[in-house]
Amino acid sequence: MKQPRPVKVRVHVTGEPPREMSLGPGQSWNQIADSIDAFHPRLVEALDAAGGTIRATDDEQRAAAAEAAPANDEGGDPDDPTVPMQGDSQIETFARLLADAHRSSSERSFAFVEVAFNKIVEIANVQTVRLDKMQTLIDSMQRRYLQAVAAAGEGEEPGAEGGQAQLLAQMAAQFLQGAAMKGPGTNGAPHGNGGK
Repeated sequence: MKQPRPVKVRVHVTGEPPREMSLGPGQSWNQIADSIDAFHPRLVEALDAAGGTIRATDDEQRAAAAEAAPANDEGGDPDDPTVPMQGDSQIETFARLLADAHRSSSERSFAFVEVAFNKIVEIANVQTVRLDKMQTLIDSMQRRYLQAVAAAGEGEEPGAEGGQAQLLAQMAAQFLQGAAMKGPGTNGAPHGNGGK
């Protein structure tokens, strides 16, 4: 099973001529290993397409590998999620890996969305504070203007020009009063065109 993968396997059995097994795509490595073990070989050679030996193993090496194999297969590498769990088929391992990947992706996406919404809330809070400051400034300017108009109207002598200052002050006051009464309608819709 190691790389490079063999194309054939030559099996040497004591007292018999060597036998070759072709390894085609889609064959089960477990079935190939069982077939080789059934011959009780003294030597197994992995061959490339040209018939050259890639690697070889004798019966002592295979016996040592067989003794070590159950310890490795029982739990697999705990850090490698691709190692099948005991009793899992290939499709069960695939389904487990797919579910783990989906769960991990969902957790990362949720964290990103949570950060994004927190930033949106921060931006909205900053804008609200700015609008409150701007409204306070406008209200202050309005009060100063009305005070200045009222002071100008009181200091003038009666006459045509004094009447104009009073008229201007009254118009400004009525305009501001009308604007305050108009205000937003139900659900923020303005009164007048389109509002009630």
